[in-house]
Amino acid sequence: MLFIFSCEKKSETALEKTPVPLEFAQGFELFRGENFWEIHVTQGYTGAEKTYRYLVLEEGVPGEKSGFDAVVQLPISKVILTSTTQVPHLDMLGET
Repeated sequence: MLFIFSCEKKSETALEKTPVPLEFAQGFELFRGENFWEIHVTQGYTGAEKTYRYLVLEEGVPGEKSGFDAVVQLPISKVILTSTTQVPHLDMLGET
């Protein structure tokens, strides 16, 4: 008889996600999964070498938060603008 034991925790596989095609936008990639969105900002500013990873979770959905630069839980109730040039974007969304 041969018995094999392991104390190592089984690693969980990454959640399935599909790329969202972007027609006009540049500098980031968007992925959609079941109950979440993943955003990879590949060029956040001129000369940027780091890719920033963000996870957006739908309401009430728990998720693995490690490995991301930020995690956003929907619904969003507050937003902070750092420049008046950002206000028109919220106007276009009807959220001012």
